[in-house]
Parts: sequence; C-alpha cells; structure tokens
Amino acid sequence: MALTCTCQRYASHLLAQQKNREVFLVGDMVESKATMFGNGKYFVFCYTEYALNTLAVIYQKEGKYEEALVFFLKSKTLYEQIKGKNSIWVASSLNNLASIYEKLGNYEQALPLYIQASEIYKKKEGTSSPKFIIISSNIGLLYEKMDKYKEASSIFEKTKTYTEKAFGKSHIRYTMLMLNYS
Repeated sequence: MALTCTCQRYASHLLAQQKNREVFLVGDMVESKATMFGNGKYFVFCYTEYALNTLAVIYQKEGKYEEALVFFLKSKTLYEQIKGKNSIWVASSLNNLASIYEKLGNYEQALPLYIQASEIYKKKEGTSSPKFIIISSNIGLLYEKMDKYKEASSIFEKTKTYTEKAFGKSHIRYTMLMLNYS
C-alpha cells in the first residue's frame, strides 16, 4: 500500500507540475525499491512506467482521454522495454489503451489491443484469471458495439464457460456477466 500511495502522490505531483507547464515528460528515475531503515520506515522510489500509468489513470478519470492515451502509450513502451512484450504489465497497458480507444470511438484500434491483452493473460494466468475473463467480456461487448453480433455471441459463450468454471453460477462475477449479456 505504501508503494502505491507514494507513486500516486508522485504522479499527482507530476500532473500538477504539468498543468503549470513546468514539465512535460517524466524524467529518469531510479528503479522502484523499498528499503527498510532501522526505524521500520520504508523509503520508496517509483518506477517511471508506473508513474506514467498513474498519470494516465488520473487523466482518464477526468475524462481527458487524449491526454490519458499519451501517457498510457509511454507507459506501455517502457513496460515492454523493462518487463518484456508478453508481461502481465504490458497486458494491463494494452487493456488500458484499448479502453481509451473504445471511449474515443476507435473500435478498430481497440479490438486488437484487447485481443493481445487477453492472449497474454490466458498464457500467463490461464482462462480462470479474473483479468482474462474481464478482457474477454470487453471483447464481446466491443464486438456488439461494432455490430458484429456473431463474433460477440461466440465470445460471450466462451466467457460464460470460463466464468462458470472459475467461479460457479452462484458467484457475483457470473451474475454480472449474465446481466451484461442480456
């Protein structure tokens, strides 16, 4: 929790600086680590890519999707360089980017990003992963928005099977999935 809070404060600080036009890009930072000192306190450095992602989330929550897109792209690029192109971090970035493109109405750009993210999660965490199931559901919903009902139906059926197998029919995830598909 301390890591997240510190990075979010840092990202909020960067956002405030950017709004004042003091900075445009996040500068180089040392790698993230928590070091415990004798008094039991931790000193935390943030990953630059995490701070960029947090800035993007802040912009996204403010409805500033174009600005969020810029920072999600920068964050994804750094995650690919540091963690590898098939890492969970990249999958999360791809999902974030797809979500922004979807909100901007760029469905053709969103779809391959959702698909790539789901493939990474499937490979790394399996079909019972909540992240994989959520992204699969997003793909189905996007197909619906694109009026591709046959593809949407196919994805919904697969996602329903994955969700039922992972959580059971009485789980809230299964109920929410069924509500989304009705």
